[in-house]
Amino acid sequence: MKNTLLLISLVIGLNISAVEAVEAGNINKSIRKEVKASLRRKKKQKKQKRRFLNKYYGKSHNGLKHK
Repeated sequence: MKNTLLLISLVIGLNISAVEAVEAGNINKSIRKEVKASLRRKKKQKKQKRRFLNKYYGKSHNGLKHK
């Protein structure tokens, strides 16, 4: 009787820890997704700024393009 109770409690404990590990993994995954998205936005903003500056201060045009 004690052995079966010990076995049941052990199985329940393992299942709970497995569920907690999966939840922690999902949280880490969502954080990674947010970080990647913010890096993509920053990269896009830098690219747009670089294009804008190249348009007005490009190497092929000495000085301002629209002066």
